[in-house]
Amino acid sequence: MEAGDSSEAFAELEAAYFAMEAFLEEERRHLMEVDWAAMAEDMGRREALSARIAQAEEQRQVWAGAFGLGPDATWGDILGPGWEERREVLRQCAQRVQAANEENVRLMQEAYERNERLIAWLTDNSGEPAYSARGEETATSGSGLLSRKV
Repeated sequence: MEAGDSSEAFAELEAAYFAMEAFLEEERRHLMEVDWAAMAEDMGRREALSARIAQAEEQRQVWAGAFGLGPDATWGDILGPGWEERREVLRQCAQRVQAANEENVRLMQEAYERNERLIAWLTDNSGEPAYSARGEETATSGSGLLSRKV
């Protein structure tokens, strides 16, 4: 393994985080518009981008091992001096991604709860959630306009 390859691995991590940041902005628009079709597509994109970040992080551990460093070694330990500015930009991006992700998760939860209330109203339910967070049915079918078995 050559030191230049580790910089390519770091560049992939940067690219993955910047892609995730752009995606989260787009996902937020879909959540604000309550575009269920786009939100469904976003789930797959979210998983793919998360996997890309995880894979880039695994590369950090591989490089740390190649240089005789422990698994907790930072990119600064691996790349050496001269990378502080890029590492700081990435650190700030990661913080923005974390904050945007938390906000999007909150908006998703609100959208699902709103949808659950609509289903409860249509089925003349007492207001108890029909499904748990894992998608398991928690209440019996109502006698309203729609069946919970839809």
